[in-house]
Amino acid sequence: MRAPRNFRLPNPWFIPLSEGVQNAKVVLGAAGVPTANKAMYMPVVFPCDVILTAMFFIVASGAGATNYDLGLYNGDYSSIALKGSTGLASVNGTKTFTFTNPIRVQAGKRYYAAVCMDNTGPNVFRTTVNASIVNALSMGTLQETSAFPLPSTMTPVGNTAAYIPFIGFNTL
Repeated sequence: MRAPRNFRLPNPWFIPLSEGVQNAKVVLGAAGVPTANKAMYMPVVFPCDVILTAMFFIVASGAGATNYDLGLYNGDYSSIALKGSTGLASVNGTKTFTFTNPIRVQAGKRYYAAVCMDNTGPNVFRTTVNASIVNALSMGTLQETSAFPLPSTMTPVGNTAAYIPFIGFNTL
């Protein structure tokens, strides 16, 4: 559904959960990354045309010696922007990928926000869909094993975990 004319996204803006997932008693919180080197792809359809300046996720604890990658893909699975392997160090909090050039996205078009880590140590702010992968699949989340760093073209399969990282965007 397209937003009304002159609608502006709040800044920051988080990927909304689909109605099916919202009704599945979603639990928000922090938990360890379920599998090292597994990319998680979250579909996002923007309600209005918008210019993105950055994307981010939140590490709650246990960053340690872990590297992460963030990226944005088109609906055809090709990358728009990839951060590349970046150390988490021992600092918890928001991990931001500021785009070299702002990215204009179109209302109603499907994109995928991606995150991947090479270690299971960090506790990341995420949703757990009532321990049911059926609900994660209903949201359209995808995954790819052995995908660290994130590939230029994703080759995903259906998500097999009830773990959905909470990703946000900064907008102009």
